[in-house]
Amino acid sequence: MAKNLVFDVGPLSVVCSHPAAPNSGDPVRYGPFTGVALTDERTDGTTSVDFRENVWDVSVKGINDGGNSAVVVGDALFYVDADTPKLSKKVSGYLFGFAMEAVNSAATATIEVMKVSPGFSTPADATLTGAKAAVVAADALIGGILLIFQIDIAAGALAEKNVVMTHKIRVIDAWVVLTGAGVATTTLVVGNGANDSTDDMDVSGSDLAIIRAAEIDDVNHEIAAAGSLRINTETGATQPDCIVYVLAERV
Repeated sequence: MAKNLVFDVGPLSVVCSHPAAPNSGDPVRYGPFTGVALTDERTDGTTSVDFRENVWDVSVKGINDGGNSAVVVGDALFYVDADTPKLSKKVSGYLFGFAMEAVNSAATATIEVMKVSPGFSTPADATLTGAKAAVVAADALIGGILLIFQIDIAAGALAEKNVVMTHKIRVIDAWVVLTGAGVATTTLVVGNGANDSTDDMDVSGSDLAIIRAAEIDDVNHEIAAAGSLRINTETGATQPDCIVYVLAERV
């Protein structure tokens, strides 16, 4: 029998990364690992946490990264530090387990959740986003994952549309697909807040036309976390129906 086993993984006494002061029964996070507190936090800052596969009654909200979304049996649930309750379908969080009961869209309910062990890494279908993509370093031997942003523009008065970034990105390409008739002399630009990241794209063409940026401004192509990816129609009488696609990488 092996003699190098340190201990059989059961409840561990750890200093939780989140929340700041766990209470018994709370879902908690320890680095990238999630579990359930078996005790309140002690005076030395430690908490007994169960990281094992078990079924727990915990509070879950019917929401994902895109907005309100019902939880159905089998959905992957994630721990999000900033949210209350902590568990939801937001894949931007840390994997916690799988729902064994349902929660209505936008509702919060206490349901049975099957906790998965640390190291469980099989994602549920249709849950992967760029939230976990690694930063792409210059001259890296292993390439990174590209991010695609889709911004829908509705026909009407000239306007700008801002999408607030959750992570720092670098814009590497942009193009427009007209979904209706273009508007004579109207141009569209992709920007980093008030600064243009691309040249003006002429969107005066016919429905179905594709217009690609000819230039990327390397001074303004990086957008910081909490910065705005801006789509702006700058000239012309009105803007057409179109979809703007922005290709980027995490930096």
